[in-house]
Amino acid sequence: MARPLLEATHPDGLDGDDVRQVLERCVRSAVPWRPDVDPHVVLVLLAGALGV
Repeated sequence: MARPLLEATHPDGLDGDDVRQVLERCVRSAVPWRPDVDPHVVLVLLAGALGV
């Protein structure tokens, strides 16, 4: 589910800055309802969604 959304919002592909922005946005959005969110786990999930 995450990969198609990323591809739709970044049709030219993601570079390092795009990945950082997505990661930052995800973590900041999760903090209000899950204050103990681990950015490293989110990064692993993002990398997995991208097939890295």
